[in-house]
Formats: sequence, C-alpha cells, structure tokens
Amino acid sequence: MELIDQLEQIVERIDNIPGDIDEMDLALLAFLFLFDDEENEEQEEFVWTKITVNLDEYRYMADVSFRLHFRMSRVVFEELALQVGPHLRSNKSVGHILMMSLWILATPDSFRSVALRFGVSPGVLHYIYRKVLQVLCDLAPSYVQWPTARERTEIEERFRIACHLPGVVGAVDGTHIYTIRPGENPTRLVNRFGTFSIALQGVCDDTLLFRDIYVGESGKQHDSRVFRRSPLSALLLEDANNTYLSPDQYILGDGAYILTDQVLKPFRNDGNLSDVQRWFNVCLASGRVVIEQAFGLLKGKWRRLKYLHVHSEEDIVNHVVACVMLHNFLLCQGEPIDEGLINNIHPRVEQQVQDPLDPEEEHINVDIEPDHPLLHAAMARGVELRHHMAQLVFNEN
Repeated sequence: MELIDQLEQIVERIDNIPGDIDEMDLALLAFLFLFDDEENEEQEEFVWTKITVNLDEYRYMADVSFRLHFRMSRVVFEELALQVGPHLRSNKSVGHILMMSLWILATPDSFRSVALRFGVSPGVLHYIYRKVLQVLCDLAPSYVQWPTARERTEIEERFRIACHLPGVVGAVDGTHIYTIRPGENPTRLVNRFGTFSIALQGVCDDTLLFRDIYVGESGKQHDSRVFRRSPLSALLLEDANNTYLSPDQYILGDGAYILTDQVLKPFRNDGNLSDVQRWFNVCLASGRVVIEQAFGLLKGKWRRLKYLHVHSEEDIVNHVVACVMLHNFLLCQGEPIDEGLINNIHPRVEQQVQDPLDPEEEHINVDIEPDHPLLHAAMARGVELRHHMAQLVFNEN
C-alpha cells in the first residue's frame, strides 16, 4: 500500500485523470509515474510542472488544421468519440483523451512532449493512451471484416474495370513494422536486415479498406510463410461452402506467394515471357497496387507505425490493430484519402515479380512449413486458372 499512498499524494496535484481509478489502475499509474523511461532518462524524483492548456482550442480549430493534426475532420472525430466513449471509464473528457491518443499515433513525438502540449503529466498520458489503444483494438473486429457475397460481387466488378481481370476481390501483401529491441526473446524479431520487426499481412479491396489482417509473426519470415501460417490461408483452402470466395473469385499476390486458385501470382519473369503472360502480369500488377497504397496510407497517417518505441510484442500488435481500425473507420466515414500518401506508389510493369528469392532463404522460409492437406490440389487448380485468365484478358485486349 505504500506505493499507492505515495501515488495518491501525487494524484491530488494532477488534473484531467479520466474517471474513478481503482487500486489496480492506481498501481499501474504509479509505475508509469515513477518508472517512465521512454527516453531512458534518469529520474531521481518525480518532478513535473503543470502548465495551463485550453484543450477546447484544439477541438474547435479550423477543419483543415484539425485534420492535419488529428488525421480526420472534426465531424468524423466526434463520431469516433461516440464509438470510443462508452468503452472508457468516464465520458466526461472523452474528446480530450482521444485527441491526446490520436496525436501520439499520428506523430513520432515523445510522450513527454505530447504531455506538455496537452497539459498533463507523462504518467497520466501513458495511462489514458493504453486505455484508448485497448478500446480501439476491441472495436477492430467491427471494422475489419471479410466482404460478404454481395460486397465481393461489387468489388469484383470494380477490379475488372480497373485491371481487366475478372474475379478479383482483393490483394494480399506483407509489410514490416519496425521496433526497438524487445524486452523478451529479442532474437525472435531479428529480420534479415539485422533490425527488429514484426510482419503485418493485409488483404484490402479496391477502396483500400483492409478486409483481413494477420500480425505478430517475426519480420524474418517470408511473406509466403506468413500467409501459410495465417488463419486466412486455411479458411480459403477449406472453404467448401464458398463462404469466403465464390467460384472463380480470388485475391492477387506478388511473386512471393504460392500459386493456388485462391491466390493468383504473376508469371515468373525469366526473360522468356510470352505476350499473353506479359499482359497478364501487367494487369495483375495494376490490380494489386491497392495493397501497397493501403500500407502507404496506413503508415503515412499513423506515423507511429514507422518505428515503434515499444518493448512488448503484445503492445506492438495492439498498436498495429488500433491503427488499422482507425484506417478503416476513416474510410467507412467517407474521410477523403490523402493522395499525397499514395501517389508515389505505382504498379511495377517492367519488373512484374519480386526479385528471385535466394534458394537457401526460399527453403528456410517456405519449404519446411508443413503443407496443408488441400494445398497441392489448390496449386494444380491455380495453374489452370491463371492460364485461363491470362488467355481471357489477352483476347479481350
């Protein structure tokens, strides 16, 4: 109780702590107050001078300025506050709490600088930020959903107009989420570049909406292996009732993936591609660019994902899931896409597949993964489907 008594004396001097705080939360907050080492600064004692900040001036600034700082319009922000508020302990300061949390996710600023900007202590900011992050994660399943049969038909038609390929309902790819050295088992997250990262796999539709994500595998894993270990891979292979993909529907992947009738990839560019194969690769590349744009938009808006200063793998995953939830929430609310974040991403035409994998790396990351019993049959059907689609789009051209 000594630690809690010490914190209660501190709390008496601090405003803006959201809601009532029980002993467990108080103990956590005490730890954040007394052992906050985000920047590895030595702190012999807790010293924080509170400054006066009128947070309403942030909330009611001009819409252009508000969107610049908080990544959404004020109207959309108020809707987000309505979604988040009921899941927090108190609704009294939901807007202010949410603004602080969004600022952290949208910028690489330290907790110390953000706390000063909003007139709270770093410990209080840590406390409310973790609360908001968990709420966003809890809301994520409502916003990251596989498309229904009707939605897939609509998506398929839009993809056909965009890239000439019939049957496309999404594109899959992976990206690295870089982080500092984790607190436990750090070698697990060492990637082939010698840095620390986890893998984020995403499937998005033509509107850049994420329809499925899988996050948490080590950054050392190849995209193909991450996909084979993901729940989506098994769901697609075992989809006897066409719940996830109707007949002749599929998603697009790059050269890193295994060809099946659920995931079409480009023909390997060994310098001897036929005109039919070359045109198919161009169409596929123009279709799957949406997933690269989705990742670019995700990290461009929520810049904390470019480099996470987080020790726990669970916290890394929570940050990613929360940001994907916000990404989809903004798109569902009709928030305009910042073209500047995706205009520099274009389909690769000259090089239609990734650089060939190193044979040793290919063996380590792909071949030793146990095969799903239905994989080889799906691969055989994939060869036939790709050949059929390639000939179809070439003839139509």
